[in-house]
Amino acid sequence: MSVKYFEFEELLSPPIKRAAYSDRTAWLMAKISNLTYFPFEKDDTALKSALIEAEFELVKTFCSMGTQAFLAKRNSDKMAVLSFRGTQTQGMILERILDAIADLYVTMHTNEKGEKVHNGFQLAFSMVEQEILQEVRKLDAYGLYITGHSLGGALALIATRAISSDEVCSDNLSACYTFGSPKVGNEEFDDNIKCPIYRIVNSYDLVPFLPFTPLMQLVFLMIPKKYKKQKIKTLIDNFKEYRNCGAIRFLTHVKSNCDAKALEESDELGRSLTLLWRTLTVAKDISIQHHSIDIYCEKLGYWALKRQERE
Repeated sequence: MSVKYFEFEELLSPPIKRAAYSDRTAWLMAKISNLTYFPFEKDDTALKSALIEAEFELVKTFCSMGTQAFLAKRNSDKMAVLSFRGTQTQGMILERILDAIADLYVTMHTNEKGEKVHNGFQLAFSMVEQEILQEVRKLDAYGLYITGHSLGGALALIATRAISSDEVCSDNLSACYTFGSPKVGNEEFDDNIKCPIYRIVNSYDLVPFLPFTPLMQLVFLMIPKKYKKQKIKTLIDNFKEYRNCGAIRFLTHVKSNCDAKALEESDELGRSLTLLWRTLTVAKDISIQHHSIDIYCEKLGYWALKRQERE
């Protein structure tokens, strides 16, 4: 007997039209984000099979220049999901994750409205943007959710900004759920997104700290004045403008994932110091372990079940 992908059937029917955060929706989005790691650009059979378990059907896949995403819909409750692939962490170590992020342009692209966004993420989304917008417009009768894990979360945020813009103005855009997403843009970028953003962060996940804004400011202060060339100053100024986007849900660190909670606040400074200490002493790759989408799925699933029992 095959193993079910969506193991908690009682969580498969979240509120579709309600814009507020939902534990069931968070779990469902995490599971769908995980599906983006299926190699559907080669063969979409496994992806279609998994989606059917939750009564979704695959609308279209998007694959171009290293950017992968898919769009799925569920006719029973008129729900659509656009999900982006992130950085595959299975078998990887911390250095490789950092290299993957560093390979992207970390400078900021500025549009005519003064919004600034990570240049590499913007370029990656632009590879599939027009194709996605074309397909999304066909689903105006569906509540559209956008999601992604890791770099996929960053692309989800940029897609949400594009779809909610005045030029596209999609009234059916319900919410965006990201998991372990790095910082994407400046404050203006965040302010101009016209739908709810829910930023879910696991306890010692390193990626949501990236780019290391406070660290870059400290490094700049330590550089002798004679070496502070204009290009270096511009780079540091860009780092200083990065902000996390959306309302946080913080998954607590526990011995067993079934005991985790999703809190509406976290001590970012305390968490970063603890992460640094643990990385240097007892667990070099703890941040990669906590970045795994499987851990996000497991913690959110158990928490949603507990919350449902109390309702």
